[in-house]
Amino acid sequence: MESPTLPVARTTLFVPADRPDRYAKALGSGADIVCVDLEDAVACVNKAAARDAVAGFFTIAAKPEVRRALRINSLSTLDGLKDLLHLETCAIRPDAVLLPKACCSNDVRSLAALMDEIDLRCPIIAIVETAEGLENASEIAMAPHVAAICFGSADYSAETGSGMHWDALHYARGRIVQAAARAGILALDGA
Repeated sequence: MESPTLPVARTTLFVPADRPDRYAKALGSGADIVCVDLEDAVACVNKAAARDAVAGFFTIAAKPEVRRALRINSLSTLDGLKDLLHLETCAIRPDAVLLPKACCSNDVRSLAALMDEIDLRCPIIAIVETAEGLENASEIAMAPHVAAICFGSADYSAETGSGMHWDALHYARGRIVQAAARAGILALDGA
């Protein structure tokens, strides 16, 4: 896999993968990255249908500067592996894959190895959503193939009991920005 790069991203828009009726509008919204979400936004009973819908997302016309990303399920679940394997059937592939609940650099390396197996060559955006992930943010940001590190404030808040108040999350966001700066990659803020 080559060295990952992503252009500066001011805005990222997440779209539930099981809502293909929203794909075209999202791609025309002006967001820098449009991410189809197979994880949190899709109920377990709808995962298979959502995977099938994702192929259509990559075929919709959009401005060339819009990056298309796919948020897979955690690799610690069977759904995460199914999400990746389903990409083998897509004629057009994502510009980036978002890895939820990245807790250490081994999580990123595992994803990169699986991506190599299916010949998927795109950057990884690692989402830090746990206390363990925040503790290892620099290690995650410096892992091979990571082009951005994203803070998942909702899951982090739920795990730590900190609430969604800016003051309670200021330290965590600062750690993400510091880790990204040290690694020379993008820092993103997600929900």
